[in-house]
Amino acid sequence: MGAGKYDRLINLMRSTKTEDGVGQPIETFSSLKEKVPAKHNPISDGERLHGGGVFSSVSDRFRIRWSNIVSDLNPKDRVQYNGKDYDIVGVKEIGRRKELEITASARVDV
Repeated sequence: MGAGKYDRLINLMRSTKTEDGVGQPIETFSSLKEKVPAKHNPISDGERLHGGGVFSSVSDRFRIRWSNIVSDLNPKDRVQYNGKDYDIVGVKEIGRRKELEITASARVDV
C-alpha cells in the first residue's frame, strides 16, 4: 500500500496495571506510539439502550504499517483517533509483516 493511503494519524496506547493510593489495582494507558500514519475505514454506528440511558457506538478499522513496536498490539490496548478512545476488538496481520488491521469500537455519549 502506497504512502498516500495512510492519510490519518492515530495514537496507540498500551494498557498498564498500576495501584491507586490505597493499593487497589487500576488500569491506565500510556503512549505506545504517537502520530502513526493509518488508513481509516468506518464500519458501523448505532445506538444502544444500556442502564436506562442511550449511547451511541462506532466501529472502525485502521490499517497501519507493521513494525516491531506494534507487533504485539492486542485487545487490551487502545487507539486514539479524532478525539475518541477506541477499544481494540481485534488485530490481524496483513501480509507477512507488512500491515496490521485493527478493528476497534468507541462509545460516543449522546
